[in-house]
Amino acid sequence: MAQKAIVHKEGKVLIVRNHGEDIWDLPGGHLDQSEHPLEGICREIQEETGLPVADCTLSAVDTFIDNRNGEQYVLLIYTTEAPHTDVVPQEDELADIRWVGKEDLGKVELFPEYQKAVEQFFSN
Repeated sequence: MAQKAIVHKEGKVLIVRNHGEDIWDLPGGHLDQSEHPLEGICREIQEETGLPVADCTLSAVDTFIDNRNGEQYVLLIYTTEAPHTDVVPQEDELADIRWVGKEDLGKVELFPEYQKAVEQFFSN
């Protein structure tokens, strides 16, 4: 299972880029042993971006095949509002981080399953 979050503030969504990747991602990751999903997504967001979030809402459930290993994953996508827009990528977690608006979506390459979720977020 993978968990990702659409972290938004002031009409923009936070995207991240992992070390060694050219394609953009959403904040999130895997659960720790015995960790509740809501606790896990909040922990991952803070670990990656420094943003303390506490109110994540499950907004989508999907599946995807990881092209790197061919494995299928269940994907939980949450939505949360950031307390502010001051973010710094945690160097041991991310290579880059940025806020994007709806008008920026065609200028960045997101993993397809996350692109779909962000487009749906902006259409609501």
